[in-house]
Amino acid sequence: MTKKVLIITYSFPPLNNIAARRFGDLSKHLYNNDWEPYILTTMNTGPLDVFIPEENIYRIGKHPQVTSEIRKNGNSIRKESYAMRLKRKAGFNSRLIDRTYLNWYKLITKMDLEILKQKKFDIIIASFGPGAALFAGSFLSKNLNIPWIADFRDLGSLYKDHSLKKNFLFKALDIVIERQLLKSASAVTTVSEGLKGEITDFYRLPTYVIYNGWERSQSISKEKIEIEDEPYIYYAGRFYQHQLESIYLLLRSLKSHNFNLRIRSLGPNHLNENVIAYAKEIGINNRIQLLSPATPEIVESESSNSIINLVVEDLDKSFKWKKGTLTGKLLSLLIKPAPILAIARDDSEIGDVLRETSKGVLCSTVEEVNEFLLKINTYRATANSENQIMFYSKERQARELASVLKKYI
Repeated sequence: MTKKVLIITYSFPPLNNIAARRFGDLSKHLYNNDWEPYILTTMNTGPLDVFIPEENIYRIGKHPQVTSEIRKNGNSIRKESYAMRLKRKAGFNSRLIDRTYLNWYKLITKMDLEILKQKKFDIIIASFGPGAALFAGSFLSKNLNIPWIADFRDLGSLYKDHSLKKNFLFKALDIVIERQLLKSASAVTTVSEGLKGEITDFYRLPTYVIYNGWERSQSISKEKIEIEDEPYIYYAGRFYQHQLESIYLLLRSLKSHNFNLRIRSLGPNHLNENVIAYAKEIGINNRIQLLSPATPEIVESESSNSIINLVVEDLDKSFKWKKGTLTGKLLSLLIKPAPILAIARDDSEIGDVLRETSKGVLCSTVEEVNEFLLKINTYRATANSENQIMFYSKERQARELASVLKKYI
């Protein structure tokens, strides 16, 4: 008998970001595992296909993202006010209570709950971030009298980073609030073994890994793509400050190799400028192509035509949890023809995935990158890695999620 799950996610297709892609793809595969998904999300726009019938989607409030390009401070549309800059610099930042608490969660609490009760949902999944989703999961679980599972794509109150200045009172308050919210949760799902360890150790809740994974239906553009004579390494996505050292490491390696680096950057612009400035400083700026954002189809095609697909993460080993950073971008590249070059800390979980699937290498030094680039023409994935690559598909991960849901209804 088919069960019903209500998935609370602030981002969902047609919006195009990694948060939208998580349940945008996973949810459609739940149908094949005796689960009918319903989505509670925002009104938004974007290029992604929506695979769930609109009658199964409750869109409340408006998502602020109107373009894929990140313009400033991680925000895709609005400039940060002077007051907000002061607040951020002083460390008065909550990972759980932000503007979405007022303009999304509060709208959810004013919904006609009879509409939801009539659906007779069996369970709820609430996906962080933002924190408003966790508040909504706890609220609806209580009012609909059904269990809920907290999904963490990223750490909430447990998040630590040198780049995040945090007032200790706000940090303590976030932990108290999150702990209180999770008291009513039956379990937690997350995106990597590293994050699972952090969450399990702190909250002592049953925690399961549901990888973001790759999607079989990822399309190739029908538009003509000009393939240059010189082979290129490819990166598509936004930049984060913590990735720059990895990018710089690659640029230093490229001085000794005849590869171009093609970047489809989502911004922010000041980090784009940093990359170009460093390339110019070491004399290889003529080998860098910094291109504007493109449609998902063009990105798929350019990625498939590359000689190497690039993933960059933090080289810093100060924080244990960062070894568990495992992006959806990485897993989506497992089915591309080109091998993956990942530049990150040497104990990163990314290395485990690449070794299991034989789809690339993890490098942490210029020497390691040079060795990989010298051997790239002889690189071949082994045939026995196919089953492990299949494990990371969205289809398989939906099956894993269905088995978790079954435990708690």
